[in-house]
Amino acid sequence: MQTTKQKTMPAAAHNLTAIQNGLPFEVEQACICSESYIRNYLSEHVPAHIRATEERELKDVVESCDDRSFEVPAFLAAGRLDWLLQQTRSSLSGLLSTQEVAMLLDCYQGDLFFPDQLGHIASDLCKHLGVESFLSSGRPLAQLTEKLIDLTASQRLTLADALEQAWHRGMKQENKSPKEFFATLGRR
Repeated sequence: MQTTKQKTMPAAAHNLTAIQNGLPFEVEQACICSESYIRNYLSEHVPAHIRATEERELKDVVESCDDRSFEVPAFLAAGRLDWLLQQTRSSLSGLLSTQEVAMLLDCYQGDLFFPDQLGHIASDLCKHLGVESFLSSGRPLAQLTEKLIDLTASQRLTLADALEQAWHRGMKQENKSPKEFFATLGRR
């Protein structure tokens, strides 16, 4: 038996499992860990005529749904995300040293961030370095973790995006150093 929330979910959100099949493992894992956020966003942003209701079963919705029903909200979300990244990058410029960025890249080594992970960047780094608490770590690590903890949510999202892009696009595709690549993002 489906809940009312599940019935009002757009058809696209119900197909997340099918979309995830065949993706590289790390992409699939990021999708799985982001699934509740994706479903929530689509349930709130897909046009009302696409949603299932008590009278209109999900099967009927799936049959009447075309790709554009969920592409438009996804494209708008991508546009809004890009705007947020552009607005936030300048606040990160000069905040982290080249060595600190290298430590973060080494910690994540090409991971794709999922929403809940964004609040744990400092603790992930400590765990990666085998340090129980950043307070007991050496001064440079303590300073870095304090910077990471003090970041706003939009700054953490922007940092994560920059780390992903530096690894996957900058280093792997364009053969640029992180410093060279970050300069193309407007972050130095």
